[in-house]
Amino acid sequence: VVLAAGPPRSSRVRLEMGQEQSATPEVLAAPIEEAGAATFKAEDVDSAGEEAEEPLAQLPLQQVVASPSEEAEEAPAQLPYPQEVLVQTLRAARAQDACIDDDGSEEHSADKVQKLLAGTWLGEKDEQYRIRLGSWKCERMDDRKSRHRALSMRLDAKRQIVTWGRHFYCDVVELSEDDGAISWYRVGDKKRRCQCVWTRAASEGDETTEEVEKD
Repeated sequence: VVLAAGPPRSSRVRLEMGQEQSATPEVLAAPIEEAGAATFKAEDVDSAGEEAEEPLAQLPLQQVVASPSEEAEEAPAQLPYPQEVLVQTLRAARAQDACIDDDGSEEHSADKVQKLLAGTWLGEKDEQYRIRLGSWKCERMDDRKSRHRALSMRLDAKRQIVTWGRHFYCDVVELSEDDGAISWYRVGDKKRRCQCVWTRAASEGDETTEEVEKD
């Protein structure tokens, strides 16, 4: 009896192994291609990123970092001395020139200003002005010794001026015992033009003392 038989077992096994071996390269080809595609895409992303970063790398340096000249312009100027010290120095010098105590006492400074103003003064038209010590009144007399209405005087300690009536004032800083003169300015002109000058009458100290004793 002749039996039809297939190829030997060993041959079938070899065929099956050959199919598996022949199939294996095809199956592995797909992951390799996918990996290649993924690699290609990653390279595209990297290249795109490099292209996007190039404009930032090409920016000029002055747009990113401020130049030293700009920083120097923005820095505030520094005074050589503190401002408070300068103000105190100016106030002390002004108070000393005006014969006013540095404590800023208005009552005490008013007494010193009155002493500088008290007495008889001669105007530019030979008229006389008499200011009595202890009062803020200025009495005007003409060349005939006729008395006129007395005008009030007021000390503005803040601005260091003495007002005479409503239209004239003098600067306290300019008052001095040695000077013997008073310059009057019109209110509001900021000492641009002197309106008149009074000069102290000669040997009038005794008269002032007698008037004070009578009062």
